[in-house]
Amino acid sequence: MERRGRKRFPANLEVQFFHDREIHYGVVTDISDKGMCIKVGVSLPYNSGDRLLMYLKNEPLRIPYKILWLKKSCNMSDAIGVEVLQLYERHLELVTLVSQNL
Repeated sequence: MERRGRKRFPANLEVQFFHDREIHYGVVTDISDKGMCIKVGVSLPYNSGDRLLMYLKNEPLRIPYKILWLKKSCNMSDAIGVEVLQLYERHLELVTLVSQNL
């Protein structure tokens, strides 16, 4: 049984994300129009967020986000599940491109 209301697509996309005025790096492992899973290597608080920075056709794509869940080991976040707080046409374009490359 699917837990999510939206279909997620496997991905392997580099992402920068901002938290407490610091830049962190991760890899998006799956994506939908409303959220994504990001592999990270930093400890982050639940329910926090700022903005993600990704690139679509060599143009920056800034996405406001909020952390919905954390997967931790050894006091570090292995992965975070984020909710996209504001949908942009370019984000939907990115999801479409990822889904077509399956």
